[in-house]
Formats: sequence, structure tokens, C-alpha cells
Amino acid sequence: MASQQMLLGAGGPVGQKVWPSSSGNYLYVGGRGNYNNSGGGPISGGYWTNGGGNGGGRGVSNSGGGGNTGGGGGGTDIRYSTSVNDRLLVAGGGGGSTANGGWNQAGGGGYPNGVDSPNSNATGGTQTAGGNMGGAFGTGGENGTNTGWNGGGGGGWYGGGSEPGQHYSAAGGSSYYNDQYVESFSYTNETNGQAGYAYFYMGTVTGSGTLTIDGTNYNLSSYSAGQSIASFNGGNPSATVKQWSFSGVSAGVNLKVKLAGGAGGGNASNGGGTG
Repeated sequence: MASQQMLLGAGGPVGQKVWPSSSGNYLYVGGRGNYNNSGGGPISGGYWTNGGGNGGGRGVSNSGGGGNTGGGGGGTDIRYSTSVNDRLLVAGGGGGSTANGGWNQAGGGGYPNGVDSPNSNATGGTQTAGGNMGGAFGTGGENGTNTGWNGGGGGGWYGGGSEPGQHYSAAGGSSYYNDQYVESFSYTNETNGQAGYAYFYMGTVTGSGTLTIDGTNYNLSSYSAGQSIASFNGGNPSATVKQWSFSGVSAGVNLKVKLAGGAGGGNASNGGGTG
């Protein structure tokens, strides 16, 4: 789980980091990777229905059946435009697992790097490159064929890899924060086996102003420090997308955001959990 504190109000102390845009901001909450226990083709990863990036790779289940396989979990991020290049905080998604390759043993999202696959050459995404075996900027690796049982790589800042072969679980995506705009950052691993989530909290400096998320207004003056403002969850395997903005914020006011990427496909205790 990645957490950040971000300054909204301009005119704070010298050197304080300010969010770059008051409008046109987006929240993308990663979906959990799908899974299939009957065979028959590609297994969808946690993805963006609008092509926003950060999607988990597809898993592969042999057309002859017999291999339980999970797609990668989608990463969760907050950004100041719709572009994947403008993500300022990212929580990596978990890799998808396979029954015969260790159903509970895929690599999870992580920071600074996603977790490697425990039973293949697929590695987690890093701060500068996708994981070995197909990971890329924003997306997890996938085999894309129909000849084995491979989990899909987790999405994230850089996605985790997915090695083609028999019964290979995949790697997780990396988490990230941009220290030019983020006041503070912390990271903890989480393996709850669910879709991603995002929480908005009041930060340590309170004041007046309005936070608007998908047309719903939140009066910041009515929240105390650390109080929850709004929360959102991803789907299975679809993502949740929210537009947000702020206005009239007094100087120095900040928010805290907690993000978790989607888990890779598998059962409830999937080791490719959220990042």
C-alpha cells in the first residue's frame, strides 16, 4: 500500500511541494486479475476499460484445460491528466498465479521493485524498467499464446514479467512516487487478495476549500486531521476511474491518499497480493 501527503493550497511555507493542477486530475483504481479453473484461453488481467494504462497482463490457460491460471492485478494511481506519463503516485499490482505452479505464490506489488516470481525467471518491475519477461511501463507482461499455464504480470509504475511455459506464476509491478510534488511517502506490503482501493483523508494541515470527485463536493472545513473523506474500490477485473479537482483551498491545506493495486488472479490468499 502506497501512501502520500499532498499539498493543495498554494502559498504555503517556502519549499513546500504543491500539487500541479487544481482540475483535470484522475484516480485509477486497479482491478483484481481474473482467474479460470477450466482452461480455454487467455485470462484477463486487472485492466483499464478506457485504455488508461497500468493494467495487469493476461494469464494463459491451456485450451485442453487442467490449469488454474490468474491474470495480473492492475496498478492503482493518482495523476494530473489522463496520460500514464503523468502518474505521481502508483501502487503496483500483484502477479497472477497458477495452481500447479504454486497457487499462492506469485510475486506481489512492491516498492521500490515488484516481487519476483517464485518459480520462473520473471522479475518484478523496477523504478526504471519493466520486469524480465514482458513487463513494460505501466503494464504487466503476458504470454499471449494458448500453449501453457502462465500467470499475467502485475501492472504498476513498471509492470512485472510473465514467463511463457508450464505452470509459471508471474511477478508484481513496482510502486512509485514523484518527490517533486509529494510531501511525504510511505509503503507497506498488503496481501488481501482483493481488487485495488483508494482512500482520501484530510491531511495534517486543515482549512477551508472544496474537493470534488466525479461531481460530488466535499467541504474540507468539515473534516478534522486524519479523517476519512472518500474511498473507492476496483472491480474484477475492471478498473474504477474517477476525475477529481479542488477549489478555494486555503494556504497550506493538504490531503493524504492511500492506494493499493489489485491482487493477481487466484484464491483469497494469493501471494500476488496488493502493493
